[in-house]
This record gives sequence, C-alpha cells and structure tokens, in this order.
Amino acid sequence: MNGTVERFNKEFDRLFWRRENFTNLSDIREKFKVFNENQNKFYQSKLKSENLNSITPKRMLGSDFEINLNDIPLVAGKIHFIRVVDCEGNIILLNERFHVGGEYIGDYTWQTVDTREQVIIMSYNDENMVVREIKQLRYTIDEMVHDLSKNIFVPHKLRALHKKKV
Repeated sequence: MNGTVERFNKEFDRLFWRRENFTNLSDIREKFKVFNENQNKFYQSKLKSENLNSITPKRMLGSDFEINLNDIPLVAGKIHFIRVVDCEGNIILLNERFHVGGEYIGDYTWQTVDTREQVIIMSYNDENMVVREIKQLRYTIDEMVHDLSKNIFVPHKLRALHKKKV
C-alpha cells in the first residue's frame, strides 16, 4: 500500500495544501472536509468498477505437492513494480539502473516487465490521473520463457512420470 499512500500524499500536497489559502486552523479544517469528501468519492467510484468478491479456488494442490526451487519455470506474463525516481532521473529495478527522465524526479512510476515480449514498459499517472506510457525498453531475459500450462503444477515426484506419458 506504500505506493497508494505516497500517491495520496502527493495529491494532498498538490490539490489541497499548495492550492488553498488558509486564514486559520478552523479554515484549514473546513476546507479539508471538502477535499476529503471529494477524495473519498473518487476512490469509491474507482472501487465500484472492481469485483471485490472473494473467489473459490478451482483446484487444490495435493498434500504431496512439492516445489523444487531449482526447477521453477519462468512463465510468460507481466510483473509490475512501483519505483520512485531518484535525483538523477533513474530507478533501480531488478538490481539494474534505468533512466526514466529528469521530469519525474521524486515521483513514483510504474514499471511492467513483460516476460513474453521481453520489454519493460514505464508508465506514469499524470496530474489528471491519466496513465501514460513514458517509454519501452528491450529487456532480454537469458532464460527460457514458458507458456503457462497446467504441466508446471504437476507435483515434482510425478513430473517425470507425467512427461513420459505425454
């Protein structure tokens, strides 16, 4: 939730603290009530579009299920990160430094690693809460990327037997 909290702090500073002129403490409190109500309405409307119901698992792993940490396949998909841009316009992602841009210094950006396409997509929520792509970078993965299949969830003891049957 750190990214959400920091985003709110940024919006509080930009949309309330810097924008309003206050005459005294009670004026701050009155104006904050309006700001707070507007923020709550905004986030409530965002949540209405999301299905927050819990889901029932489609299958359960057997009690003999084991994970061999030396045999975990990398599957095609997307991995998301939130990083703050440092004073040089860079972020550190997966122990590597990437240049995002000086205009994002101090802001949080969203990085998506697409393992299938082998790219990093850098995005930013602008002041109007519009997500826009900053840039895409080629990101070569020196490992086989597998399509997600049920076969990767076969218990380790049965994997060799399963492969022989196929």
